[in-house]
Order: sequence, then C-alpha cells, then structure tokens
Amino acid sequence: MKFGTINKLALSHKLNENIGIGYNLGYNYFGDGKGDLTYSLALGINITDKVAIYVEPYGEITELKKHLSSFDAGFTYLLRDNFQLDFSLATGINHTMNYISTGFSWNISKKNHHIS
Repeated sequence: MKFGTINKLALSHKLNENIGIGYNLGYNYFGDGKGDLTYSLALGINITDKVAIYVEPYGEITELKKHLSSFDAGFTYLLRDNFQLDFSLATGINHTMNYISTGFSWNISKKNHHIS
C-alpha cells in the first residue's frame, strides 16, 4: 500500500454574468521519485440559466521531466437547483489518451436550523 499527497491551488474568476475562468496549479507526490506538477485552465460559458459549456487545456509534468498535455470540453445541464447532469470528452495532445464521461452532481445541504 502506498500513501501520498495531491495538492491543488484552485482559483476562479467571474468575467461577466455568463463567462468565468477557473485555473489550478498542483503538486502530487506518492513517495517515489520527484512527484508531478499539474495544471489546468478552464473557460466556462453559460448558454442559458440551465445549460453551460466549457473548454479546458490541462496537463502534468511527470517526475518534473515529461510534459503530458491534454484537452477536454463538455456541457452541463441544471435539472434542478441541486442536481446537475454532465457530459465531457477529452483527448491527449502530445500523448495517447481519450475519454468520454457522463455524470451528475447532487448538492445535499442541511437546512439551517436556528436555535432561539
């Protein structure tokens, strides 16, 4: 069994009412070698109040030597205020990698209870 760390500094900014950017920089280390630097930059655009699209170049520098660059894009659909459907696809730019993904996000939040 191996243990390690995945560290990310994640930031985002709203450019206007419909466009936002998010980006992160990270370092992963699992006890062997020098570890990996990771990065991403995502541009998200709200098409309607329920549909959004995004594009994202991302990658990693494995063992602080080999650069693997990839690109993904997708869309989201807000079915309810707390339930979102997702679809994305990706490809490697300088390496062989492809995926297609579907999923959902469900925000389960506690109701605020005030004690008087």
